[in-house]
Amino acid sequence: MRFHHIGILVNKLELGVDFFSKFQKKTQFSKIIYDKNLGVKIIFFKQKDKVNFELISPHGKRSPIADLLKKKSSIINHIAFEVKNFKKNIKFLKSLGCVQITKPKKAKAFNGRHVVFFMSPLNHVIELIEKTNFE
Repeated sequence: MRFHHIGILVNKLELGVDFFSKFQKKTQFSKIIYDKNLGVKIIFFKQKDKVNFELISPHGKRSPIADLLKKKSSIINHIAFEVKNFKKNIKFLKSLGCVQITKPKKAKAFNGRHVVFFMSPLNHVIELIEKTNFE
């Protein structure tokens, strides 16, 4: 597993971009990605220290993060890892007591590669991102 990013929930992407661009200068932002399949809009950014972040806001009426934002919970939402053997790592996380909370779905942000989310026994969310042989 290779660390990929930390996901942060925001009501509006513009508010997150505004805050983080003021918080640390020279922040580089990606284009906005609209993913109807996952029910989210996202933008990635990298700061001077080279840690990747993902701002996530609801997209569509059935966004899975809308309730979390209303409750103001899980705002720092997940830690993501890119994995070479997707199915093997799903089994590995389950063997550690992690509970799978979503089915694997294709993600537009990762060019159709699959993502899946787990709740760890420590009560934090882990995202696995499928790494293809071509990367």
